Amino acid sequence: MKVALFLFALTLTRAQDTTYNCNGWSQFTIGSYLVENNVWGQGNITDFTQCIYRTGSGDDINFGWNWDWPIGNSDVKAYPEVIFGKKPWSSSSTNAALPIKIQNLDEFYVVYDLDMVATGSYNLAFEFWVTIDSMSSETGITTEVMIWMDNNLIGPAGNIIGTVTFDGFDYYLYQANWDSWTYFAFISAEPQYSGVLGVHHFVDHLVSQGMLNPDEYFADFELGNEVVYGTGQTDILQYEIYVNSNPLRVSSPEPIPGHYSLSYNYPNPFNPATTLNYTIPTSEFVSVKIYDINGAELTTLVNEKLSSGKHSVEWDATDYPSSIYIACISSGNYFQARKMLLVK
Repeated sequence: MKVALFLFALTLTRAQDTTYNCNGWSQFTIGSYLVENNVWGQGNITDFTQCIYRTGSGDDINFGWNWDWPIGNSDVKAYPEVIFGKKPWSSSSTNAALPIKIQNLDEFYVVYDLDMVATGSYNLAFEFWVTIDSMSSETGITTEVMIWMDNNLIGPAGNIIGTVTFDGFDYYLYQANWDSWTYFAFISAEPQYSGVLGVHHFVDHLVSQGMLNPDEYFADFELGNEVVYGTGQTDILQYEIYVNSNPLRVSSPEPIPGHYSLSYNYPNPFNPATTLNYTIPTSEFVSVKIYDINGAELTTLVNEKLSSGKHSVEWDATDYPSSIYIACISSGNYFQARKMLLVK
């Protein structure tokens, strides 16, 4: 059985209500995320187009960007991107979770799924900036760290200084020393367009090698395409960030007596078990089921008549791989779903 689950399950076809903004440095926000039409290397080039876009509203939003840059020199022209936190060039943070002192960063996961088509010279890269304090401008930058998930006809700056393996993927580590800060780039040995990335693994490695100062601050986190030339489009199908097991959402309110509710699971991310709390207003038949990211039913946790009030159920996911899962409760005409992140 499959159900029609939403989960930012965004279509790649541009709907009529799609809003494009093709002005350089234009921005729009989606919750705690800022999408920016970054054209930092444009210089005097005018014969190009680059747009950010969004479709839909509420939780049903599709966003992304496209570009068309002429062949020129080998310098990066742009980095259309989605930003979380306080970029050093910004005056404020998109979310209170960042900046965070590195020594206080236990876990940082990004769950992502995207579709990208491109030609020419470009990469697909995550990035974060490290600063001397929580409110630093660009003058307080000490370190720039990139995690390249794909690239074509473009290479990282600096020299290779080692290789690392995280969650089954190999990365080549490069280092360059700029006038103002140190640059590190982890280059994935194979393209990655979706998955669960444990960013804290990269942070921990650099700290263990004396390359990051744990007393400094992880300022922000970004995903974008560095573009030298060519055409391309990146559609963001899913994008979620978890800092220290916080799924960066508005906290669930306390259940209101006489109403239905399904709280977010705790802990989240989890391994291997997590608990769901729910409330029903009357004595009635309740079903709680677990689905995978594609909507396939995996297991039934509850399927019986229950008394009114608060209830809880635990899901043990020992036999399931790391992924996003969906818990769904249904009772009468009520239906609610919550996303859960299993990380092993």
